[in-house]
Amino acid sequence: MANKALNALYDTALRKLSYREHCTKDLKTKLFKYTDEPELIEEVITLLKESNYLNDKRLC
Repeated sequence: MANKALNALYDTALRKLSYREHCTKDLKTKLFKYTDEPELIEEVITLLKESNYLNDKRLC
């Protein structure tokens, strides 16, 4: 994660997830308020899923 924008968006996503669990769709919607780059959001979502911070199955 060398990109400043990616780091900032990742931190924002972690903050949102620290308050409560989110499904992927809801988190993507919230992240679009901070950037208009869908590739950046997808990369953050992938990183969160790899780290198990975002897990739709756990949310159910």
